[in-house]
Amino acid sequence: MKLKATAAVLSAAALFAACSDEVVNVNDEAKEKATFTFKVVDDYTGNAIAEASVYSVMDDESETTDSLGIVSWSKNAIGNYVYYVSAEGYKTIQVGASADEVGQGNVARVPDVFKEVRMVKGGVEATGTILYNDAETGATKPASKVKVFANCGSKFVPSEMSATTDANGKFTFDDLPAGTSCAITVGQTEIGSKLYSGANIGATTAHRSGEVENLSIATLSPVRTSLVKISDNLKEISSVSTALTFVFSAEVDADSIPGKWIVRQNGDKILVSVSLSKDKKTVTVKPFSGKWDEDASYTVSADVYSVDGAYEDVYASFAVGAKGASGAPANVKNLAAEDDDGYILLSWKGETDRYYNVYWKTSEMNAFERLDYCYGSSYSYDDWYCEEESYEFNPRITADVEFIEFVVLPVNDDGVEADINGAKSVKYVIE
Repeated sequence: MKLKATAAVLSAAALFAACSDEVVNVNDEAKEKATFTFKVVDDYTGNAIAEASVYSVMDDESETTDSLGIVSWSKNAIGNYVYYVSAEGYKTIQVGASADEVGQGNVARVPDVFKEVRMVKGGVEATGTILYNDAETGATKPASKVKVFANCGSKFVPSEMSATTDANGKFTFDDLPAGTSCAITVGQTEIGSKLYSGANIGATTAHRSGEVENLSIATLSPVRTSLVKISDNLKEISSVSTALTFVFSAEVDADSIPGKWIVRQNGDKILVSVSLSKDKKTVTVKPFSGKWDEDASYTVSADVYSVDGAYEDVYASFAVGAKGASGAPANVKNLAAEDDDGYILLSWKGETDRYYNVYWKTSEMNAFERLDYCYGSSYSYDDWYCEEESYEFNPRITADVEFIEFVVLPVNDDGVEADINGAKSVKYVIE
């Protein structure tokens, strides 16, 4: 195969790793508890902030800073503490302080701690618009009642704020912290009954309270559900009156049924009727005459689409009266992937004159997906090529892909695929 590369106690470890405590006194006096002193100042001017509230999460009590912006908490036993600091016109932040023992032996010495707390003003306004591509019509429309999030960092309380779009898809945050990069995002969201992708809208850069930032327009796209054939009854066609059934992992688009299912006998197309179950996941195929020919062999093929546009092609053979005629084929051996003049060449040892399903998974994918099928004789199409036991392909790979992993499964004439539990994968690392 050829391929070219495209207000509770917080997490103490994270919080206290970001704080640097200044030790005020280290003396020989035995001391089991520490005093925490905070000086609250404006981050931009450095001026002291009087009457700021410092709330102790552990003690559930508040103290107020004096005219110099100073407040103290005494008698703090050894351990980690969290405080919320708030002041009029400023964004509430969380501060950690730690009482650590530095004594040796049986003598406890716990230094006092002084910490400067720098606060930023709020009042930054950020606004933007969310649109979506309608899954049914493809038209671009305003996305109303969609929740948008602003994440300004873990030191703020709360660290994440939300706003909801109006009928025109517009959203507004009116009190974000100044001089702070707040990431504005939309997660996966449901519009109507359809699921749409999330989006990173941008980040705020305003340095002054009262500034307004107009963010870019974000357009959400429908999430495409993977469409996979889960099962069929092809190896169970033991009677001339048995209908074919194909079960899929997602709802099949009813409009993609007519004319898309083709059954042939000896190369000749035969007349069939095709129906879709109420849950839209099972397709039934019957000969229009009501019966197949006894002991005859057929092929069935179809282009199948889900209701949200995912695709799966079906190609298989079945024989009437051949119930249990053949089991799963043996897995391929010596599966390898190597560079071949800028492509990736997959090779393996298997049988000629049979179909092989080629599955792949990149470092950006969570599950293996079928890439295509290959017939072990000679066959070429577009920029992939298959001859005997090799396969080459030129997919479009993003620059973030670190590796590609492949699995090749042989398929019997009756559509039975090799047991995945016996298969071995091969990984190709993108240089």
